[in-house]
Amino acid sequence: MWAQVQKLLHQGDDAPAKNAGGGSVPPVLPLRHAVLPIDKLAVGSLISFSNRCPMPEFVSRQARVIAVRYYQFGSEKLKNFQLQLGDAKHFFLTVAEDEQGHYLSVSRALNEDEQNRWFGRDALSFFTESSTAKTIRCKTDLAIEGAWAADRYSKSVDWISGTVSQHAAGRAARSFHYNLLVDSNGEKALEIEHDDESGENRVFVTVYRPITDMVSIDEDKSAPLKMPKMAEEKQISEPVAADDEVPLFQEPKEAAAPEAMSKQRTDFRRLVEAQAEEIRIARTAALQQIPLEEPDDHEPALPSFL
Repeated sequence: MWAQVQKLLHQGDDAPAKNAGGGSVPPVLPLRHAVLPIDKLAVGSLISFSNRCPMPEFVSRQARVIAVRYYQFGSEKLKNFQLQLGDAKHFFLTVAEDEQGHYLSVSRALNEDEQNRWFGRDALSFFTESSTAKTIRCKTDLAIEGAWAADRYSKSVDWISGTVSQHAAGRAARSFHYNLLVDSNGEKALEIEHDDESGENRVFVTVYRPITDMVSIDEDKSAPLKMPKMAEEKQISEPVAADDEVPLFQEPKEAAAPEAMSKQRTDFRRLVEAQAEEIRIARTAALQQIPLEEPDDHEPALPSFL
């Protein structure tokens, strides 16, 4: 990404005159014209790397493209591929081109713990906003991380604005500011992206490599097709909540549902019997509350038919 951004910044300027003074220039690498189908790189592509690749994670291994991001700085557009190596998903690849040919920009995202161990939170904070800070020292052990890290980085691109999107047409693009710091050889870089909306900072260590580090680009035919996956998803009519998920609405008690169903299914005969039983119980209770009167001796005798 570095050479492309430098090209953007120096549009309309006399670049050879500036470079004559010893300023930062794009890295001089043994570049070649691409012989691989780079234009076919997409989600699902398998990239095989050579045994000469200096990053130990990539040596003679195969990475799968799992996502694509589209960066734009002014009129300059870049396509960035997220790679998966085994279970690791924090590697990224950009194929850049200049007058000498194609080259690779291979990046590794640092989590918050790594950011603190490699550079320190206080030191990085000067580059997650617009500031006059120019250099930063890397604290990590170069004997272990020397393939990715450099001893010191100097600012080359200072807080330029850009956008990043998951769609080629730029839909739902997010605005961010970008800082780029490179080492003295121009072979390694520190890239910092500051999301303008959320304030999130993404930190990458980057290595610039010749295109010959990639041996082949193939299509992953073992990957599942999208159509069966969509058909499988349509069969599920309602989402199933996880055990620890709090429902949006309070569910009725389990005993309430069977009771409601039993009332709906009660037939007429059972309903009459229930009402008759209730009437009998109420009548018995009422009769028990009526006081009994003593028979009157002077009361005339009832007719025989009564």
